[in-house]
Amino acid sequence: MMKTRFLLLFALVPLLVFSQHDTACNRIPQFISPTVLSHYSDSLENAIIDYSVSFLRTPYRYGGQSRKGIDCSGFVSGVYNKFGVTLPHSSKDMIASGRPVELGEVHKGDLLFFRNTNHRRKGVGHVAIVTDVKDGNIVFIHSARLGGVRFDNLSTPYYLNHYFRAVRLSILDSVSGK
Repeated sequence: MMKTRFLLLFALVPLLVFSQHDTACNRIPQFISPTVLSHYSDSLENAIIDYSVSFLRTPYRYGGQSRKGIDCSGFVSGVYNKFGVTLPHSSKDMIASGRPVELGEVHKGDLLFFRNTNHRRKGVGHVAIVTDVKDGNIVFIHSARLGGVRFDNLSTPYYLNHYFRAVRLSILDSVSGK
């Protein structure tokens, strides 16, 4: 199964390179069928999730960007950097890296942003990656001060109360057309 994912990812690389450099038209070539695009999209989303899961239990460290310790934005930017996407190391700057999506439209790989819990700071203060959506239940992975990299559920009162926005990065749009 893992070997298949790697083979699919290597087959996907030329498509990703083309779609990232085709910013003038911002579209996928016409000769690729929707069925093929859907297959690549699922593979890319799964590859992103698989890689993010490899960080589970990495301890939290403010400003950290390694497996010795990582903060939320370092985690998200590190995961997407593995797939050729450069993101800022700041959740408040990262929110502008994609397009907003409604919670009902969220899927694997999308980013969730949360309000800052520090009363002296306004705006976004946390970011996570959606790992699963079933029956409106959104599960995400993130680096939290308590527990490091872990899974949580958006329906948890704490996260639901602090939820700010969901964002889809163009790498997912360009491959899937979603």
